[in-house]
Amino acid sequence: MEKPFTKALLLVLALSGAAAAAAELGFETSKPQPQALTGSVHLHNTGTAPTGEIEIVMYLPRNLAGQKVFNLDFLPAPAGIEEDRWLQKLARWKVSLQPGGHFFAMWVARAAAADVRFDLDRLRKAALPVPLPVRSLYVWESGDIENRQPSIERALGLAAYVRRTVSQDISGLPFPQAIPRHETPLVLANAMTAICHANDLPCRTVAAYVAGTSEFSIDTAGTAWNEIYFPQSGWVPMLVADAQEFGRRRAERIAVRTSGHETGGHPQFWGYVSGAGDDVRVVHRGYFSRARNARSESETIVLFQSLAQQVDSSQAATRLAGQTGSLAIGLLEPYLYRGDARLAETAAALIGSSRQKHAVVILVDAMGQTPEIDKSLAAQAEALTGQAFGARRDEWLAWIRKELLPAR
Repeated sequence: MEKPFTKALLLVLALSGAAAAAAELGFETSKPQPQALTGSVHLHNTGTAPTGEIEIVMYLPRNLAGQKVFNLDFLPAPAGIEEDRWLQKLARWKVSLQPGGHFFAMWVARAAAADVRFDLDRLRKAALPVPLPVRSLYVWESGDIENRQPSIERALGLAAYVRRTVSQDISGLPFPQAIPRHETPLVLANAMTAICHANDLPCRTVAAYVAGTSEFSIDTAGTAWNEIYFPQSGWVPMLVADAQEFGRRRAERIAVRTSGHETGGHPQFWGYVSGAGDDVRVVHRGYFSRARNARSESETIVLFQSLAQQVDSSQAATRLAGQTGSLAIGLLEPYLYRGDARLAETAAALIGSSRQKHAVVILVDAMGQTPEIDKSLAAQAEALTGQAFGARRDEWLAWIRKELLPAR
């Protein structure tokens, strides 16, 4: 059954040269749902020599239509927070690792998200000039932009073209290179952004976490879609793979990055690591928890803020007892790597008590430190999955790739 929607009218400042005019945006939103989410990156120096300085960049969620971010906390505090050319906020850390060393960088957010539905009839009316700031960031100028206004039909036509050609290795495409064969949401979205720019259509890629059957993601897992700029309505979402989703944004998705097309950029949508050599293993993860109990999620956020002040305490992990949602699991992960067998056993038991099968990914990742720690990790992994691989990490990884991770 369709959720009841309430009408929302927002104002946006549409700039063109030195002139400024207020444009009224019309769309409908459902009741916002509380969310809690975290993004993290884990570095492990598997080599025999210290690393040089490694820079870590993580993109942060921000306020968008139907998405409100109430607070952001970090562990450890970043070296700085800034905005890129797309006005996307990002946090930076810098670190050096000794042989065998581990490092975690993490942000935690409390947010709310709602379904958003634009009025398509409204989008088809009233052609207006595209504001200069939008044109300069999201359009490759051809000199004919004023006579080629964005339209639903053009956007859907270009999306159909991307769908038809994405898995084909053909020449003559109207952009520098053929679209890669691997048909992930991010590849589709970046291809759509590129072809829109080539046709003077303001477009950007949106990357997000998605609440689904698994609240755990590894490396480049996640989803992405596009937003097309309509002068009379602002940024309107669309999904290349599904024309019926034009003008809709779902509440189970939390955007963490919006950007134009970056050629030769970094593949991880939530950030990147630079300066890391072949001996540095990097794992990106995202946790997205639809807050079934808003008070519990709020308490977890407060607890996280407290732990950030005492990250060296061997008793810190026990304070997360009873907080076994996906958010708490994400906060527990660093305690598996402190080299303290008792602390690792406590953290592993709390992670295992969540009864979330995908938590086995975290337990297996932490194997290989000491036999005592591996024994605790293996016991919890076996209890979660019913598999009897003990501390044989290679067998666990093969099982995880086959049973848990989505096909690429």
